[in-house]
Amino acid sequence: MLSLMRMAFLFITSRNESRASTSFPLVTQNIADMSDLVSFETFSVLSTQVSSQQRTDLVETANSSDGSYEKEDVLDALLESGGEVLSTGVDQVLPIEAGEALPTEVGKFTNEDNEGGTSFENIHKGDSAAEVETRIVVEKTAVNTAVSNEARMGASLLRLHFHDCFVNGCDGSILLDDTANMTGEKTAGPNINSVRGFDVIDTIKTQVESLCPGVVSCADIVAVAARDSVVALGGPSWNVLLGRRDSANASFNAANSNLPAPTLNLSGLISAFTNKGFTANEMVALSGSHTIGQARCTTFRTRIYNETNINSTFAASLRGNCPSTGGDNNLSPLDTTSPTSFDNAYFKNLQSQKGLLHSDQQLFSGGSTDSQVNTYSSNSATFTTDFANAMVKMGNLSPLTGTSGQIRKNCRKAN
Repeated sequence: MLSLMRMAFLFITSRNESRASTSFPLVTQNIADMSDLVSFETFSVLSTQVSSQQRTDLVETANSSDGSYEKEDVLDALLESGGEVLSTGVDQVLPIEAGEALPTEVGKFTNEDNEGGTSFENIHKGDSAAEVETRIVVEKTAVNTAVSNEARMGASLLRLHFHDCFVNGCDGSILLDDTANMTGEKTAGPNINSVRGFDVIDTIKTQVESLCPGVVSCADIVAVAARDSVVALGGPSWNVLLGRRDSANASFNAANSNLPAPTLNLSGLISAFTNKGFTANEMVALSGSHTIGQARCTTFRTRIYNETNINSTFAASLRGNCPSTGGDNNLSPLDTTSPTSFDNAYFKNLQSQKGLLHSDQQLFSGGSTDSQVNTYSSNSATFTTDFANAMVKMGNLSPLTGTSGQIRKNCRKAN
């Protein structure tokens, strides 16, 4: 049987039966435990040198079973039928017509391919399946190591992606250092002494550049690192569309104006996310990222000393580490229950008036989002599904594609 470690994981996100014709599949990343079962309800087998009838028979056989099939069985069946397997995994894999050559590079897709999503073109053109897999393994390993060394890093890498995408799109601009001619985003109010994880991104970039120089953007690395961080802390996975290119510039002013402040009321939060195309429910789902990570005293001092919609015992417990003056950078967990596990405890805390930030508690304070908090508090699966879907949407915010932008050699400076 073909070694599973050598398998490439190429996925597409569409479930549209009338998908437009395209030469090559869109590459997304979704590393799955190979012991899992894979559903064939929307699964097509990607292989070559297998007739259309053989492929149809294989899929029909799987679909006629109990709805799932061991991945190893799928591989064996394909190999026995003479097929060269390029991919197995979760979701859907684009079938190759009988007689077509095995694709060795990734090409274009259209909006129809992603249910109306952003059209990324020329996605890492020239990548072989082996190269794609190698990069996936390299990045996943680096993120797992960083999170294992410091659980907080998982939240930091997730936040890095959010702060990148909300400022002029997911273009890696947050990674750029200041220059003589440009004040970047790192020193903007929401980021200074706060946003972190740059060294982890640098490590991944160095490793990836040594394998395939000039191919993988820093923006893509940030997007995948965010997903892998959530998974490392027990949260959901999602398909990460690839093909973003890097900006050569950053905007200090845009970072100051576009990133939601922890002091916002509910109406301000809804407006900030609506401006980026998100619904109020998606805003609540994304806020659930505060189930991991920590916040600085300066961001919640006013809440624990002056606000009334806060559990008194909870507030008192925080004041020892966050004095009324001084200690601005002292940290407290955003989720007091399980700060290093990606779960729905954050929403349960809100119900008990234990939201750390003013903006957190605004989600459950007699307003229009109370019902959504109740839903996520009682149904973890609904939260993780909604969160994953919202993360895919966030990763599609105004990416640079085609000939726009560049593939930075060093994530901290333009080429």
